[in-house]
Amino acid sequence: MKTVRAKENVFRFKRFSVRNRHSAMKVGTDGVLLGAWALHDMDIFPTKIIDVGTGTGVIALMMAQRFPDAGITGVEIDPEAAAEAAANFGESPWSDRLKCAGMSFENFCNECLGARGHVDLLISNPPFFPNGPVAPDASRSLARHEGELSPVALIRSAAEILSPDGRLCLISTDISRDSLEFEAELVGLSLERRTAVSTGEGKPPRRILWQFARKGIVSSVTEDRLTIRLRTGEASAEYTRLVEPYYLYVK
Repeated sequence: MKTVRAKENVFRFKRFSVRNRHSAMKVGTDGVLLGAWALHDMDIFPTKIIDVGTGTGVIALMMAQRFPDAGITGVEIDPEAAAEAAANFGESPWSDRLKCAGMSFENFCNECLGARGHVDLLISNPPFFPNGPVAPDASRSLARHEGELSPVALIRSAAEILSPDGRLCLISTDISRDSLEFEAELVGLSLERRTAVSTGEGKPPRRILWQFARKGIVSSVTEDRLTIRLRTGEASAEYTRLVEPYYLYVK
């Protein structure tokens, strides 16, 4: 009888590896781009980081690589994804600084966070497509739909848990552009950076990268655009500069 081996499903980065066999949301461009972009080229060194909806844990691992003094918690509601993220953390060079909380973000804030106002960086690749078709796989549906966590909910939570100098970084679809900035203003946060992301040269933006901070510490707003691929199919210089510290190869 033939023995059928399960597919390894390991994504290898320069300094860590990510198993993504069980997580509904696999390693993808959105998460890696957000992890590379957040606080990029800024003299900000967070020591307490929360990655909401951590999935495989890739963003949390990127934060551990970038910020050697930070303790990072990945929050993940899906039990299988949480177990996989915890395993990925345990196999990384930074296992002593990484942990996974297998629960909803709301429960995490209520049960585990302790003192409010002490999170230096809240980062998330949150669910998209609030009115889109439900994914056939229940776990993937849970990961991609906004029933459990929306960008607006993240903004409201950030207003409660961020330290005075803390930041919120997230990625959204382009259609969220006006509503998220409005929601942030309502709860005392200000836009600090916004990058419109196009998948290809000459194409309209498909994603927006956001960085918010508390009102009063934002002296200016930086807005720019990032193109991932040139018309030749090659990665752009700007995209390469962001992700090169992590990917083994940037094609």
